[in-house]
Amino acid sequence: MGRTVCPPDVKQRASGAKAVLVWAGLLALIFAVLAWPAGGLAASLDASGDIRIYLVDPSDAEPAFAIEHDGLELIAEFGSDENSLFVGAGSLRWGPGRSGSLMMSGRAEPMPLVGYHLSRGNSDYVRFIGLMESDEARRLIGHRLEYTPTPDVVLGVSETAVVSQNASRALYLPFPGFPLYALQRVVSQQDRAQDSLININLGADFSLFWDLMSSDFAKWGGFAPRMELYGEIFIDDAQGHIPNRAYVPDMVGGLVGIDLPKLPWNLRFGANIEYVAIANFVYSHRNPNNDYVYRGVMLGHPLGPDSDMLVLTLSYCPDKCAKLTLSGAVERHGEGRAGQSWSHQHEPEDWFLSGVVETCARAVFGIERELAPMARLMGSLEYATKSNSGNVLGQSSDEWNMRIGVGVKL
Repeated sequence: MGRTVCPPDVKQRASGAKAVLVWAGLLALIFAVLAWPAGGLAASLDASGDIRIYLVDPSDAEPAFAIEHDGLELIAEFGSDENSLFVGAGSLRWGPGRSGSLMMSGRAEPMPLVGYHLSRGNSDYVRFIGLMESDEARRLIGHRLEYTPTPDVVLGVSETAVVSQNASRALYLPFPGFPLYALQRVVSQQDRAQDSLININLGADFSLFWDLMSSDFAKWGGFAPRMELYGEIFIDDAQGHIPNRAYVPDMVGGLVGIDLPKLPWNLRFGANIEYVAIANFVYSHRNPNNDYVYRGVMLGHPLGPDSDMLVLTLSYCPDKCAKLTLSGAVERHGEGRAGQSWSHQHEPEDWFLSGVVETCARAVFGIERELAPMARLMGSLEYATKSNSGNVLGQSSDEWNMRIGVGVKL
């Protein structure tokens, strides 16, 4: 049977229809925002170096006109591919999580930092020191080793320390591979007060890839679509002695997900599903100066402690310059918050989803269009409905959030 070939004018009309669909979606978001009563205007320069101007619900930007500045990420790196030094201001992201990473999500405001990167064979290593709030001489120290034994397997292990005031200078030793936890144990044996000045966190993650055959992958660059199974674990504090777990919680978090950026039967569609769970008291320390936050924003996953979430995201690319996404999430939030550390007064029922649990169902429609190699037009429309809102029994709330933005990658 002969192959049917579409006339050029039919292809042009199809391409034009897709472009109309994308621009119609953007215009619909713009008009929806403009029609929103008493809308506000906000501008921001975010941690990824994007400059965005938003029209938003005034509940998200008060007063009605507000300019928000999250900081500019700018890191200069010197050296070769195998050995390099970097310095600047940044907010690092470690781990494969799509909704955020348990160790470092890159959502906090960029901080001044200095570090180095080493690459040997299938291994990459990075170590850095970041300057946090100066009032209590807070510092963030971190290092990460990533190993790729095969192109289909990526393994990572990370360690961070939030230190404050007169923390031992031994933590600042720059040598590759020096474990921060071991250094803390050594210095705390000499000075027990060091335990209240150092907060160590450990993370491990993995990604496994499979090639999926597709009949039309050649249309999209000749690469077969890949499926990724990934996961992360975060350890704030864990009990090495099993009997202790009866009355002292393991302060940990976990994340697992499956990502299909291109579905085999239609490479224009993609899907991702991810589950995140974070125990209570994670990201906190008995010394508030050592909480795992920077300028009020968590360095780890934005979901926060005492919570879990299941999120499904579907994507559609009408062409190579546009992307539409639709995600739905179900979240549960206990009464725990970052900064609320564990004490012996807490009962086991407080260890996860404590007290009155807020449940939230969230749907987000997003659209993104590349205008130029360094410029993007984007928008989103979000709806969330909550029960036991604010952890108040019986209280319900509905929330809308609409944004239109222009992003410039510097």
